[in-house]
Order: sequence, then structure tokens, then C-alpha cells
Amino acid sequence: MARAQAPEGTYPSEFFFGALELRRWGHTVDLIEVQDSEAPGIGERLAQQCLPKRWLPPKTHVGLLAAVRRILPATRGCDVLVATNSALAFALTSWTAGGPVPIVGIQCGLLNYRIAPEQRALGRRLLRRMYSQLFADSEVRGMQQVYGVPEERLEVNPFGVDLAFWQRDPPAEQGYLLAVGNDAQRDYPALLQAVSGLQRCLVVTRHALPQPLPDNVTHIQGALHASSLDDLALRRLYSGAAAVLIPLRPGVQPSGQSVALQAMACGTPVIMTRTDGFFDPARLRDTENLLLVPPGDPVALRAATQRLLAEPALRQRLSTRGLAYVRGHGDITFFAKALERLCLRVCRQ
Repeated sequence: MARAQAPEGTYPSEFFFGALELRRWGHTVDLIEVQDSEAPGIGERLAQQCLPKRWLPPKTHVGLLAAVRRILPATRGCDVLVATNSALAFALTSWTAGGPVPIVGIQCGLLNYRIAPEQRALGRRLLRRMYSQLFADSEVRGMQQVYGVPEERLEVNPFGVDLAFWQRDPPAEQGYLLAVGNDAQRDYPALLQAVSGLQRCLVVTRHALPQPLPDNVTHIQGALHASSLDDLALRRLYSGAAAVLIPLRPGVQPSGQSVALQAMACGTPVIMTRTDGFFDPARLRDTENLLLVPPGDPVALRAATQRLLAEPALRQRLSTRGLAYVRGHGDITFFAKALERLCLRVCRQ
């Protein structure tokens, strides 16, 4: 069953990126799904063969560009178009650049994406024709330096999660370690070194893990949005975990924030790698509302995990203060309000 058709309360709203909240506040919001899995036509097959990747916008491919073109008729009459990731934003702007309808792109992973000089030049032109929302301050300088995006086209809007959904559930079991995530910045080799020989550890990811796995590690194949593990089951996993571990590779792009916020909302302590792209260094502090470890350091990750398991008072403090943090700063309604303000502003220009 598609999430948009599922009964309310059985799925979180955050990966609609504020659309459901905007609807509740009285805005007319159409959700248009882009399907790039259709069999390509002759023209699309020729383009796939003849167009090198370097001549396409960053993060896009011919199939996506064709799919976005197919949905353009459904966008007629809109006051603003919101693309929920960088690839869609580039594809949409490629077809509509210079048109009367403003485009807001929610940029995800763009600065971690390696691109050719030709792609960078094309990306610069397209980014200057859209408005971009970023998840953290750490991305602003990179967007300006790499892509030359004017300040008036950039806005930081921290990600949030659905606190009406992410709450503590009675778990089926308790006391295990848990790691969740599918983005390319996850450092699962470091995680496996860190947890080897400790208590049971569940790893939820569609990525292949280094083999052989330690005896105490169970790999649950799948993604948060495309597996037999649905959101309700994931909520129970968060609720029963002694700690959620988020090991990350170095980078300036925020990563792991959705898992961190979901776990905190369920009252579960978080241990996370502090990278240059850490999503809220001003408010999230080591030993205050989570534990932070340096990147590429499984010894430090193991030590932090052992400390958390050995100190009940620390677990309780991180649980209480992590929950307070997400309630004060990590609610999806904060994200939706900022998106609403930007959409209203660009519509009036």
C-alpha cells in the first residue's frame, strides 16, 4: 500500500517533506510521483547511448529527465514547484528554466557527489534559476564555492521528523545495539569493528556489509521505505535498542540526521560520528544529549558504546535530553513552516 493511501498514524510524514503539514494548514498541495522505470522509447535509448554523463545535470540520468518531462502537464497551474531531492530539482529546472513558476529544490547529498567540470558548469546555471533549501549551515559555503549560488537563492532549513508518529513503543525485546541507514556516507566497516564481541547488534540497510559478519551482528536487508520492515516495525526496533549507532564517513553534507532524530524521539540514546557536516553542532553536544566520536575511529566508537552500556545514568540522561532536543528543534512542523515561508515569498516575487 502506498504511504499516501495508508491509514493515518501508520507512517511518518517527514519524507513527504512538509507536504502533508501544508495541506493541513489549508494549502492546495498536489503530490506528483516521478516514475523513471518505464521502458525507454527510441529517442530516449539514443540519448542514453549518445549523451555522456558529463553533459547531463548533476545526479541526473536520461531516464529521469524523460520521466520529469512526462509529468510537466500535471504541473500546469501551480504557483510553485517543490522538488524533494537534488536530482529532481535539476531535472525539473532543465525543462522549465526561465518559466513563470518558481522552483524550490531540497538539496540532498549534492556536495558529496563527484562531478565533471562540464556538469559543474551546468549545475551552476541551473542552481541560479531555482531556490535551494539546505539541511545545515555546513553546506552553505560549499554551495557558494563549488556552484556559485547567490546568497538570496540559498536557505538553511533543518530536517525534522514526525513526532506524532515517532514515539516509544512497547518493544518485543530490549538491550540490543541498532544501526540504520542507506546513504553512501555510512561507515559500516568501522561499525562492525567497533561492535564485534559486544552484545547483539542489528544493522538495517540495503547495502552489502563486509563479510564475514561478527557472530553478534544480524543484517536486516532492506530500506526504510522499500522492505518488509515497515515504519511501525522500525519504531519498535528503536524503542527496544540500548543505543542507536550512526557511523559516518567524513564529509560536509549532513548525514544520519533522520535516524538520529527518530531514535531520540523514541527516547533511545544516540552515538554518532561528528563530521564537518554534523547537522546541529550548536545544540547537540557530546555527553549532553548524545555521544559523539571522530570519523574513521572504530576504537573510539567501541569505547563510547561500552561506556554507554556500562553507565545507566548516562543512558537515562541522553534519553531524556535527546527527547527534549527533538521536541524543541527536530519537529517536521518546523521544517514545513520554513518551506511555507519560502514558497510564499518566491510566489510574490
